[in-house]
Amino acid sequence: MNRKYKAVIIDDEQKVIQLIKVLIDWERHGVEVIGEAHDGPSALTLVLEKRPDIVITDIRIPGFDGVELIRQLKERQIDSEFIIISGFKEFDYAHNAIKLGVNDYLLKPLNEVEINQVVEGMVQRLNAVESNQLFVEQMMKKDAIKTKELRENFRKDFFVDIEKYSKMNVAELNQVYDFHFKEGFYQVIILKVDVDWQSDIEYLLPIIDEKIMKIFYSRIKEMTMEMIVYAEHGYYYCLMNYKKENQIDVDQVGTRILEAIHPLKDIFKGFKGTVSYGQVYTSYNTVYSSLDEAKKMICERLIFGSSHVYRYHQSKEDLGEITITTSLKHKLIQSIERLDQDMFETCMKAFEKELVEEKTGVAVLEKSLQVADKIIFVLKNTDRIPFDDDQFECGFKEQILFCSDSAQIIRVMIERVGNLIKELLGKLNAKHSEPIVIAQNYIDEHYMENINLSDVSAMVGFNGSYFSTMFKKETELSFLDYVTKVRIEAAKELLKDAAQSIDNISVCVGYSDKKHFANQFKKITGLTPAKYRKLYY
Repeated sequence: MNRKYKAVIIDDEQKVIQLIKVLIDWERHGVEVIGEAHDGPSALTLVLEKRPDIVITDIRIPGFDGVELIRQLKERQIDSEFIIISGFKEFDYAHNAIKLGVNDYLLKPLNEVEINQVVEGMVQRLNAVESNQLFVEQMMKKDAIKTKELRENFRKDFFVDIEKYSKMNVAELNQVYDFHFKEGFYQVIILKVDVDWQSDIEYLLPIIDEKIMKIFYSRIKEMTMEMIVYAEHGYYYCLMNYKKENQIDVDQVGTRILEAIHPLKDIFKGFKGTVSYGQVYTSYNTVYSSLDEAKKMICERLIFGSSHVYRYHQSKEDLGEITITTSLKHKLIQSIERLDQDMFETCMKAFEKELVEEKTGVAVLEKSLQVADKIIFVLKNTDRIPFDDDQFECGFKEQILFCSDSAQIIRVMIERVGNLIKELLGKLNAKHSEPIVIAQNYIDEHYMENINLSDVSAMVGFNGSYFSTMFKKETELSFLDYVTKVRIEAAKELLKDAAQSIDNISVCVGYSDKKHFANQFKKITGLTPAKYRKLYY
């Protein structure tokens, strides 16, 4: 028999602590409360002293918050299980807790069923560790584990290449993967989640996936004979095999799923959910059609909005080939090749007009991904652009997939590509600035010699024409004007020395013709060399 587990409760409000004590069925779970605290420092002392198995803490407590408490306890090698309680809109706190490995959190107001489910799952994990059940089960059920692995791999492959797997015999499918498909109705439903793109999205998606997969199973399992669920990049695919008498329940489950995920919008910024249905089929071998239909309908949110349930309807309009206009394509290529941000934004405004005119979400998404592919292709294949960011390529397209409408797609493209253009221009400027600085340093040190553009440009590895253009862009002076400026500045210093003749100074700063020197000096200073010297003597 497993031992009784110890728990502590931390909240700055005594009434909340009392509520938690009342809501949880401690006896049933085999847990006893051994202490409570009302702020961060006293909670830290309590946990270090009592070493509880379970710590239930509000995310906002005086002294230091619940996240900081967990961080300090983890640093001290405290391996308690943590339950975080958070209020609405506390995004940053919840995300930081997630990064610390806290997977169990509850939203206020607390729900009796949910809090008991969380404690029950926690106790089961503790039991498994105590009795080494996980190891024993792995040793005793190798075949079951192998089948489970096959099933997990199958889930992904199934929705990627459903047409291939739909050709399998149902009996063979059940035997190989331990499924229980039977005669009845087959239908695919998709939930698409859109969230605001954040730097810590990689931490958030697994948490969202876990929450939503639980919702899927809890809402759909009982009304189906078999189901396959798979999550990828905010898409949640579900193939349902059910009896005819359950069709009404299945028709309503999309709305119930949206209701169930609604509280998540208070944890994840910009959270929106949309559900789509493919048609019902009576044969497993035609289920790929239902998936294709559901995929098309989930794109309708890009035109008609999120938070709805879309059901497949046969369109009379032939979409034909979906492609961006040739004019837009050419301007887009030019804007990226030139790294011209203004031109790119003009292209995006024209593209937005194209998207607004589209009648299907499929066309909106397809065209958007075409534009993304074209941008990445040009960046990779333009020699002068120093683009080598594979993370941008993956993240850019993934961010588009998380957009909930065409306007957001345009905003994402302008923001991401605009920032990239600035970054690339900075790299190019740094790359071009270095040879110009080298040239300037050379002129500063050798102005008294016979310096010409051809020799200096060859020295820094540019052809004369390109070097001349870049030099003027960087210094705002032509090559000759810069040389003249350096020589005259040197001459002004030498003229302060009355012992040196003007003729000699002319030669010292690189002029063999003293008349030419005098003209250049007066052109820049407004005075002849002799009059300039009189300013000092």
